Amino acid sequence: MAETLGIVLPIFGVMALGWIFARRSLISEAGVSGIVNFVFYLAIPALLFRTLANGAVEGRFDARLIAGFFSAALLHFALGWLVSRFVFRNSTEACGLAAMSGGFGNLVLVGLPLVQRAYGDAGLVPLMLIIMVHSAILFTATTLAIEAGRSGGGSWVRRLGGTLKSVFLNPIVIAALSGLVFGMLGLRLPGVVDETLALIGRGAAPVALFAVGATLATCRIAGDLREALVMTALKLLVLPVLVWVFAALVFDLRPEWVTVAVLAGAMPAGANVYVFARKFDIYVNRATAVVLLSTVLSVVTLTALIATLPAP
Repeated sequence: MAETLGIVLPIFGVMALGWIFARRSLISEAGVSGIVNFVFYLAIPALLFRTLANGAVEGRFDARLIAGFFSAALLHFALGWLVSRFVFRNSTEACGLAAMSGGFGNLVLVGLPLVQRAYGDAGLVPLMLIIMVHSAILFTATTLAIEAGRSGGGSWVRRLGGTLKSVFLNPIVIAALSGLVFGMLGLRLPGVVDETLALIGRGAAPVALFAVGATLATCRIAGDLREALVMTALKLLVLPVLVWVFAALVFDLRPEWVTVAVLAGAMPAGANVYVFARKFDIYVNRATAVVLLSTVLSVVTLTALIATLPAP
């Protein structure tokens, strides 16, 4: 357990420092925005592209990973929708956001640093494969679920098109796909380029975690706390179990990839949940509460999982 805490606590320690800096106004909102932009547009893309371009996936790609993880994720999305609709009596469109809040994980800003620290670059490979399609599948499911509760002719088509456009113009998705193609073609990065990307990528983990903490400093718990706690439980407890069932029992993935897939399922809710809530102007307070609660409570659940699951 001491070894596991040695992996997890520094991750959340850096996040706590970001929170303290923001709360004490040692960094401005503009500064936080700049840090987030550095992580989102440069550091994480550099890490993903370099890892995949250097052939990390060569001979190891397994479509069952995608099938297993997203079978669980979509089943869980449906479960979240049903709980929101029939337990908390939300509107049909709000149910789509509720399902997203209980299912969309922070695989990039929290997942990448944690998996890299726990399992090294070998653990990053399956996580990167999940990240490449994570937003596309869950953003699409959320948009369709929300628009199903709205009228307005062809508006849902435009919204869905806008969602898909934002997914495929996402620098993280572009970097991952480009790196995968680069590596599969057998190309190799020039030494100077490789070292430059490596240098930038090494800053991805600590800066991303600091940014998460600083961003959480602006979050407040409001609205129905009971519902936020239920959605948090679905995210941190139910989804990892479903991922394990599909990855280990249904699709019989190699144990080391099962471990990373389950951890991916156990990540706290991602900030895009809040972004979607603001975009559609629904479920804002509860989405914010789920992001905050799941991040704080995940220190316990992630520690337990890393201590329990076999190491890759």
